[in-house]
Order: sequence, then C-alpha cells, then structure tokens
Amino acid sequence: MNVQVDEPAEVLAPSEPRPVPADDDPAALLPVVVQFNIADGTVMARFRRATDRKGVTFTGLVLDALRKHQHELADLVARRRPHADPNDLFPHRATPRGGPSVPGGGVIRIRPTVGELKIIDALVDDTSKKIVRGRLGVKAVSRSELVTAALDGYLPKPKKGEVAK
Repeated sequence: MNVQVDEPAEVLAPSEPRPVPADDDPAALLPVVVQFNIADGTVMARFRRATDRKGVTFTGLVLDALRKHQHELADLVARRRPHADPNDLFPHRATPRGGPSVPGGGVIRIRPTVGELKIIDALVDDTSKKIVRGRLGVKAVSRSELVTAALDGYLPKPKKGEVAK
C-alpha cells in the first residue's frame, strides 16, 4: 500500500461518506481480534440487549455505530468527557478529574479485518487530533473511548422509567 504523506487530506462534508482506502494487500482481509473496554455500564447493557437479537454480531454492531457517527465522533467523545470550567484560572489545561463512573461495564471482543482495523485507527487518530488540538494535558482518544462514544450515540436509549438490563 503506497501512502503519500505530503499531500493534504481531502476534506469531506458531513453528508459525504468517507472513501474506503484501496488496499491491494490481501492481508487486509484477514480477521484480527480486538477488544474494547466499555467502562459505562449503561452502554454495555444497551449493547448486550442489541446483540441478543438474532443475526446481530458484536463486530457488525460496532462497525455500524462507527459508520453512522463517523462525522460526529469528536463531539460524541467530548460530550462524554468532563468539561473544562471556563471560569477556571487555567481553562485551557486539562486537570486530572475522573468522569462519572457507571458500574456494570465490560469487555467487547470483535473480529474486524486488518483493513477495517486500519480505518478504526484512522478514526481514533482523527478524533484525537480534534479533541487535543490547542489544549494542554488533554489525553488522546483510545479505541475503547471512541467505540463507547459511538455505541452510546447509536444504541437506543432506555425509555423513561425503563432500566437497562
């Protein structure tokens, strides 16, 4: 696979689908096992409920969530992170404070192809650049954080008064 680093990336409007990079390497079609740590118990419960349906695979569900939200991943991740206080003495520097913890999380294992994993990693890099840009001490986005945010945006929320199992 030849990649030109010195050419600027094409900017796509949110309504345009991202082109799938052509990969002539047959190894790009080989499956790999990847795991994501889903720390949010409500997202994990909604994921389990969605995968209980016949014919729904973990891999398919994760890839569908990323596909549907590919142009808003930075917003979805940012909404899940603790917000900086604009009245803080140092508002552009992240401080080590934990976000809300929701018990009941777990691990999701999927089997994307090598090519699909390259696309997931490109989404992680792109989202990380958007979130970290101009802010000191802000941690990079991980695969797990990206997938959690995409699933949270994709999976149906429980109806009012309903408890996710």
